[in-house]
Parts: sequence; C-alpha cells; structure tokens
Amino acid sequence: MFLLFFLSVDYFNAEQESKSVTYLEKPRVNDIYGVDFSKIFKNEDPTYKYGTMVVVSVNLNVIEVQSSTHAYDGKSGVRKDIYNGKAKEAFYYADEVTPFNVRETIKFYDEGAIFSVNRK
Repeated sequence: MFLLFFLSVDYFNAEQESKSVTYLEKPRVNDIYGVDFSKIFKNEDPTYKYGTMVVVSVNLNVIEVQSSTHAYDGKSGVRKDIYNGKAKEAFYYADEVTPFNVRETIKFYDEGAIFSVNRK
C-alpha cells in the first residue's frame, strides 16, 4: 500500500514538473510563477523571499513580468495566495515590469528560483 502511494506521488510530481517546463517554454499572459526572489534579484530580503511574478506580456522569446508586493518566509504563503485567487489581483503586484528571456526562466526553474508555474 505504501509503495503504491509513493509511486503515485512520484508520478504526480513528474507530471507536474513536465507541465511546468512546458508552460515556461511557451509562456502566456497571466501565468503566475511562485518564486524565490533572492535567487533572481540582488539585495532581496533573505527572510521574506518567497512571492510571485505574473506574466504581463509575451513577445517571441521575451516575457515581461510584474513582481508581487507581498513576500513570505515560506512557500506555503505563496501557494495559499495562488489557491485563493489573491495572486490574480492587479493590486497584488508592483507597477515595475521586468523582462526575461524564456531560457532565463527555464534556468530559474532548474535552479529552484521558480518553484511553481500556474496557468488557469
């Protein structure tokens, strides 16, 4: 029974990772990334470093994102805000827009700087 549980968890994780990479390779406006800001930007708070970025434009291999004004000391706060819809609201994000190329975002995912990709 335990073996079946662990196999199903491994399958779910592999499927989720595959979906995340696919979403990063073909980004869409309103994709929401769960991120560790300290691994992407310099001079970020090392304690409250988890937040979100939302894709606001896609042009060929370059995306523009806005970063959340809310940051947490753990990933659970980010997951909760995504789940309850708070991370979809415009007020949740700073006005500043930051460009990244698609290869950078995939590298961020591989390094754990992006830990989730949400598309609705």
